[in-house]
Amino acid sequence: MPDVPPFHAFLRPALVVLSKGDESAARDVEQGVAAVMNLTSDQLSQTIASGQGRVRNRVLWALSYLFQAGAVHRPTRGQYRISDRGRQLLNAHPERIAVADLRQFDEFREFQSRTHTSVGDNSDIADSDASESITPLEQIETASHRLDRAVAAEMIERIRQQPPSFLRRPWFNCS
Repeated sequence: MPDVPPFHAFLRPALVVLSKGDESAARDVEQGVAAVMNLTSDQLSQTIASGQGRVRNRVLWALSYLFQAGAVHRPTRGQYRISDRGRQLLNAHPERIAVADLRQFDEFREFQSRTHTSVGDNSDIADSDASESITPLEQIETASHRLDRAVAAEMIERIRQQPPSFLRRPWFNCS
């Protein structure tokens, strides 16, 4: 099954879809992006751990990032419209738009500063190349799985360091 393209690959297609009309609902943007990107049914059926569709998640995060950069407006909840800045981005980047391209805008840099500060020092996640390939929700899921594996490995190591009598203690016996 082919992987869904990385999160940043949805930035330009979202603007392309929005450039064709006045205002669009998030669901319509998602469907338009899927068509523009020629996504397969296998790709469209992929989900993240929460059960949300991976494509939907990535389109919504792309729209969020574009909104923070001033490239789209949200006239009402769940409705999106391309801004003049979004049209300029489309013209300036005919192949693709990267998160780095959004950093030219003060509003986007302020957004990133706020979100990285509120998350704390997660430099291994937030500043890595992977952070531009997966959405923030997927970053949290990845970090959670990483922590679960680290705790499990530490517990196993602590148990291995105990003498055999440790396993014969009454509190350890589950029967």
